[in-house]
Amino acid sequence: MFEPRCSICKHDRHGEIDAALVSNVSVRGIARTYGLTASSLRRHRDAHLSATIAKAAATDELERAEGLADSLAALQRQSLRVLTDAALRGDDRLALAAVKECRANLELWGRVTGELTADAPSVSLVMSQGWLEVRGAVLAALEPYPEARERVAARLIEAEARHVD
Repeated sequence: MFEPRCSICKHDRHGEIDAALVSNVSVRGIARTYGLTASSLRRHRDAHLSATIAKAAATDELERAEGLADSLAALQRQSLRVLTDAALRGDDRLALAAVKECRANLELWGRVTGELTADAPSVSLVMSQGWLEVRGAVLAALEPYPEARERVAARLIEAEARHVD
């Protein structure tokens, strides 16, 4: 079926016209400025501009979400670095504090992504896939340092035993 193209969408100054419509400039004023009819501007606004605005809003939301994800990932990397350094130095208190931060980062990520909600059934993070990956990564990173690895593993076992549901 043949559908005529919107005269505004194919206008050379389409972006300026959309910006004017979004800025609440009067339709008649825009029509005069660009040599258009008020009715074609209204049709364009109603049929096409809403979709454009929705796409722009979705893009902005995606950019904000990506920024948050990047920040959380950086925070988790830093927490894991502190954990590794503390374990290598034998600083068990700092290592456990870093483990708690890693767990808190995972909880925050779960709330942000909707995977963990306040009304959701209680989830044991000790057995969550995210925690298992963090624990595995820490222990793997400590493999060249058997004494530190044993101490961290022992402390993790103690901490996990206290948090099993």
